[in-house]
Amino acid sequence: MPRRARATTAASPWPTLGVAGAILVALTPIVSHSFGRSTYGLLLPAMEDTLRLDHTQTGVGGTAIYTAYLVGVLVVASLARRCEPIAIMRGAVLVAAAGLLWMSTVHGLGAMVVGLFLCGGAGAGIWTTAPAILTGTVSAARRGLVIGSLTASVGLGTFVVGMGTSAARRSAGDELLWRPVWVVEAAVCVALLAGLVLFTRPPRTDRPVGGRFSLEQLRRVAHWPRITASYALFAAVGAGFTPFLVRALQNDAGLTKGGATVAFSTMSLLAIPGAPLLGLASDRWGRKPVMTVVLATAAVGTTVVAVGRGPVAVVGVFCFGAVWSSYPTLVATYVRDHTEARAFNEAFSTMTIFYSVAALGAPFTTGWLADRTGHFRTPFLLLAALCALGAALIARLPATVPGATAAGVTAEPPQPPAPAPLSGR
Repeated sequence: MPRRARATTAASPWPTLGVAGAILVALTPIVSHSFGRSTYGLLLPAMEDTLRLDHTQTGVGGTAIYTAYLVGVLVVASLARRCEPIAIMRGAVLVAAAGLLWMSTVHGLGAMVVGLFLCGGAGAGIWTTAPAILTGTVSAARRGLVIGSLTASVGLGTFVVGMGTSAARRSAGDELLWRPVWVVEAAVCVALLAGLVLFTRPPRTDRPVGGRFSLEQLRRVAHWPRITASYALFAAVGAGFTPFLVRALQNDAGLTKGGATVAFSTMSLLAIPGAPLLGLASDRWGRKPVMTVVLATAAVGTTVVAVGRGPVAVVGVFCFGAVWSSYPTLVATYVRDHTEARAFNEAFSTMTIFYSVAALGAPFTTGWLADRTGHFRTPFLLLAALCALGAALIARLPATVPGATAAGVTAEPPQPPAPAPLSGR
């Protein structure tokens, strides 16, 4: 019996977390990204019309999300040495549920900012802990695929929210319906939190070596300035592009409200196979080439949306959608290659501080430029240029080794074999 038990444990990639626990953790990015950020972009046109807000004001709402994300990252980084990642995640899901429920009640810009602030802060507590929990007992050769599954859940969640919103609007005969969407999302958060409390028991993590919070853990990541800079540039692109995409498709590309919503939802659907496959590709061929291709593809997609109309713009949406949620997971995998589980929390949280700072002004700037020019072409082209710059930064990394151990790092000379044991069985 003991021998059979050991074999069963070894067969599972999550011997202590359990399959149910792993699934629940993999679903949490739906809360941090699909519910918090993507839903705001999806519902933004209806909220603008109902609450009588302009693009600059709704840009303030987007800025609130990333301001809160920055605050959340700082909180997570300060708690990383004292709290287990799962405890931080559970608290974040609870805060997200409160924020989503609040969003269903707002009647003005101030209240909307409060709700988005709660959602954004909770997102940091989820996204900076999920990769560490899910890869705690997974080999390095499978990290890209496993962390990619986190983004796949984001794509699935955003697709379901988009199509569900369209169905609810058709059923109610109200193209501006948006409040019930937030209520349903809050209920899903509560159910997920119950599952995390009852069924998720990851192994305890080692406390990182060192003193108080600093750049110490991030500096252990090879070529961290270049990786961090590209991550920050991508943050500005995502923060400025996705919240206004549905509105831009309606105003500039000539799509109907329903057509723009379907295009946005389908873009999210593409992330479901895209993120795991790109993560698997980075496991096989290295992080650098895949990260470069992802950023370059996102730049092309953003450009096509900016200048295209009708089906051409939709092609750009799909081009961007195939890779848009993959880059954060690739960066997370790169960082995880160089850190242990709890040290990853601190290193990735520190990197995400730069991500959040870069994202802060992007929604407001995009909305402000759209109000001043009367279209989204100019801000979207500027965002495409930032994405192209990020691709150039990654392309200039040193030669990489294939596989997952240290993509983007120059190969080290082979180590001598370990000495044989002095005695056998």
